[in-house]
Amino acid sequence: MTAQERGGPVGTRGGTHFAPGAKGPSRSSGRVALRALSALDGAGGWAPIAAISFLAVVLTWRWQAWDPVQAGLSSWQAGVTIAFLHHLQWGPQMIFTFGPFGFLEDALPYARLTAALGLAYGVALRLGLAALVVSALRKPWGLLAAGVAAWLSVGLAADLAEASELAMVVALGLALASFRAMGHRRLALLALLGALAGIEVLVEITAGAVCTGLAALAVAGTAAAGPMSGDATTGDATTGDATTGDATTGGATTGDATTGGRAGNWLRALLATGGAWASVALAALLASGQSLTNFPSYLRGSLSVVRGYTPAMSLSTGRVTEDWLAVCVLALLGTVFAFSLRGRASAEKIIISLALAGWAWELGKEGFVRHDLHDLTFFGLVVPALGLARLSRRLAPLQGAAIAVAAVFACVANGSVPLSLRSPLESPRALASAVADLTSGPRWAEVRQAVERQSRRSGDGLPGRLYRALLGHSFAAVPVEDSMTTAYPRLRLWDPEPVLQAYSAYTPYLDHLDSAFLAGTAAPELILYRPVSIGHVDPAWEPPSGTEAMYCHYAEAFTDSFWLLLHRVRDRCGTKELLGEVTGRFGEPITVPREPAGAGKMVLATMSVSLPASTGIEDTLFKGPAVHLTAWAAGGARSTYRFVTATAGDDHVMSAPASLGYTAGYGPPAVRRFELTGGGWQAGQGTVRVRFYALSLRPAPAHR
Repeated sequence: MTAQERGGPVGTRGGTHFAPGAKGPSRSSGRVALRALSALDGAGGWAPIAAISFLAVVLTWRWQAWDPVQAGLSSWQAGVTIAFLHHLQWGPQMIFTFGPFGFLEDALPYARLTAALGLAYGVALRLGLAALVVSALRKPWGLLAAGVAAWLSVGLAADLAEASELAMVVALGLALASFRAMGHRRLALLALLGALAGIEVLVEITAGAVCTGLAALAVAGTAAAGPMSGDATTGDATTGDATTGDATTGGATTGDATTGGRAGNWLRALLATGGAWASVALAALLASGQSLTNFPSYLRGSLSVVRGYTPAMSLSTGRVTEDWLAVCVLALLGTVFAFSLRGRASAEKIIISLALAGWAWELGKEGFVRHDLHDLTFFGLVVPALGLARLSRRLAPLQGAAIAVAAVFACVANGSVPLSLRSPLESPRALASAVADLTSGPRWAEVRQAVERQSRRSGDGLPGRLYRALLGHSFAAVPVEDSMTTAYPRLRLWDPEPVLQAYSAYTPYLDHLDSAFLAGTAAPELILYRPVSIGHVDPAWEPPSGTEAMYCHYAEAFTDSFWLLLHRVRDRCGTKELLGEVTGRFGEPITVPREPAGAGKMVLATMSVSLPASTGIEDTLFKGPAVHLTAWAAGGARSTYRFVTATAGDDHVMSAPASLGYTAGYGPPAVRRFELTGGGWQAGQGTVRVRFYALSLRPAPAHR
């Protein structure tokens, strides 16, 4: 995410607190909190862990009740919220990396119900993470020091990452804790892990896959982790706080060491984890009004977005220092966990190493594929991950130093210490204010009015003529303005394309979903269009076939203040006619044939692009080199965009005739020649095969 996507400048999560009349904390609050911590220190059981964890959560909550919303940047959150409230079906009607419960990613005040659920989910994740860190560190560090580490870890993770990323580190902690636990406690941890994976599959498909993978590894490692019955070793099942010395391989009883006993352990673990996963996912789907038969198409569409993301969005913005900081942090993570695995069974070492490596790999892709401020997610989550390792008291200084260094690196990458850590006593006030907003009708009305003002002022403001034209009509906002209905609550007939934001149609499957929707009978009456580049992609090819379908089935009604209002018309496109075929190389310009004179035809291009064999492997393991397209327009203007190779074979509009009828500046510029670069090729390498077509485009009837 960029700094703006996070709601403000780096390190602030900017904006202003909505609720009126909030008072600052008392000066004695800190002394009271310290006395409470001292009273808890030395107590046994889970009560002190729960208390200290809750305190860490309260003191690291964001410094304002609600993050501000912003047109465009917050539009996908608005989209998933509206889809949830309107019971749109994910799969056939809606596709994105986020799912039916994607609004849980952040508690934004678009709707009272979704904001309340988002706030509760955020608190639960932070509380779980804090408890896992305190539990892991309590024995070697002591409760107070473990509480400070939890405060630091949760504060950084929650400020620099969103809920789905927090879920991934909580899942890692639950998986690691399950190896140390015994009996019913282990089953409870596995059930919690399964439940978390089940809901995360419906929040964000990537995080859900990571959590599910960790759950599978935890189940697979049940036999290696030791007995299920609790009849072995030293009694650490009470708190789960085992030191390195407790991790011997001889703790199991004879019965548990048999093949039958291990098989029984595995089956119970599978039922606990899988049952929780299925139960939570099923209950959430039904509660959100989703048809269970659409779940496979939801998975297919969301995974298609995930597969297309890396080659389409890989980016580097010059944050080179962060690359080296990340290497150092990964070295610290590997070192700490290497010490934590000493003395453990070989099978357990392998499974835990696989879990940690897979988690770190996905976290690296999350932070560095689109390498802008997304890397803050990486740095924020490594800090609590270091706190999840269980080391002996002798090695506690090493772990403490690693956490401190990782925290410093996270603050360096962020540009400052997060406000929630600098001013922790403001956090309880903000959390209490958010709860008060949700439980008070008048206060919530003020919050909603603030949301509407923020949306309009940040770019969703509509001129009166345009607003009146949309009233009472179904409409889609292209490419990203899905927050329009939150800026104007009377615009209730939002009817988006299946791919929530057009630039996310990274694959032919997704592109064709959008184009078929716009060509079908269920398409909206109006489209609110603003041709802007998202992710450095040409707006006329975002996506290519979807844009072509919009030209064929919609015509301009009028323009106003950078908005173009399109109204639905009968299909005005004919059949494609082949104009010719050209084969070229990367770095070599390819000339586009002119449209037939006076024929009123669009010129289209479909491409077949060869890339080095290693590119697919690079994209899978991390990210391959991006491909760019440089285009020269009719007047000689030159522009360079990222080129999405997965949709290269779809129709790309190279030029449109006057019969398109768009006001100048809103239609696609006529491309006279273009060249592809990057992708791992030098100039003159690779192959680019292009087929050019002509597609007739009839003028639209006058709009009434």
